[in-house]
Amino acid sequence: MRFLRWYKTKCACLARFKRKVTYTTFIYTYHILQCPMEAIHGRSSLLHNVISAGTLGYLGIASGRIGVPFVPQEFFMAYPQVPPPMVGFLVYGIMAGAFAGFGGKSL
Repeated sequence: MRFLRWYKTKCACLARFKRKVTYTTFIYTYHILQCPMEAIHGRSSLLHNVISAGTLGYLGIASGRIGVPFVPQEFFMAYPQVPPPMVGFLVYGIMAGAFAGFGGKSL
């Protein structure tokens, strides 16, 4: 019985650790994608945020590491021609664009 309790605790800790690593990697990669775009263009732009976050959303959903927030699963059953990674690109890109806009970045 003690072993099962220990095993469940250990699995829960590993799941939390994996989730934290995924989120940290997502944020780090987001900045890795965004910085060269700003260096090439010589200025910060809202579109850099949209493209970076949208690309990561697409790749994360296509690989099965993250899900599509704010979109119920029934949407994909009702519209099978709409692939989840494309919706993920839109959702994550729009969220990053909104945060960048609130932060004062322009197009």
